[in-house]
Amino acid sequence: MQQLKYGKQIAAMAIIALSLFNRIQPAVCAENYANGLYDFLDEGALYLELNADGDIVEALVKAKAGTQAVNVIAFDLEYSADVLAIERISYGSESFCELFAYDNFDNEKGEAGIACGTPNPEKKGELEIAKITFRIKQAGDAKISFSENSLMLLNDGTGKNIFSQPIGAELHVQ
Repeated sequence: MQQLKYGKQIAAMAIIALSLFNRIQPAVCAENYANGLYDFLDEGALYLELNADGDIVEALVKAKAGTQAVNVIAFDLEYSADVLAIERISYGSESFCELFAYDNFDNEKGEAGIACGTPNPEKKGELEIAKITFRIKQAGDAKISFSENSLMLLNDGTGKNIFSQPIGAELHVQ
C-alpha cells in the first residue's frame, strides 16, 4: 500500500460550507450548500458531514464507493490547528473500518491520518469511515481538507485506486 505523508500535498478541493448550529460564544456560522449534493459526487469521493454543538465540531468522514467493491481506504487530513484541535477519532458500529494500519493525529501540526480496511465481503455504496471530534480553540476561519494522495482501493484482485474527489470544508468560528 502506498505510504501517505502529512502535509506534502494540499488537496485541490471543492469547498462545502455546511450548516452548523449557532452556539453562545464563539459561534460557528456557515450556509448549507450540501442538500442533495452528495448524489452528484463521483464514485471514489471522500467527504465530510459536519455538526456543531457548543465548543465541539463533529466531522463524520464518509466515502462514496457507489457500485464499486472497496476494501481499503486511507487518507491524510489537514486542519487549521490555530482554530481546531482533535479530541478523538471514533468508529461506530456502522463504520467501514474493521482492520487498522493506523489512525493518529497531531494537534500542533493540524494533521490526522487513517488507514483501514474491511475483510471480505467488501463494502459498497455510501460508507461511514470515522467520526472526528474537534474542540474549538478560538475564533477564526478554519479549513479541513483531504490530501490528494488518498486511497480507496477496490477488492478486484488488483487493488485499483478509485479515489477521485477530496471534498473538505471551510468554517467561520466567531
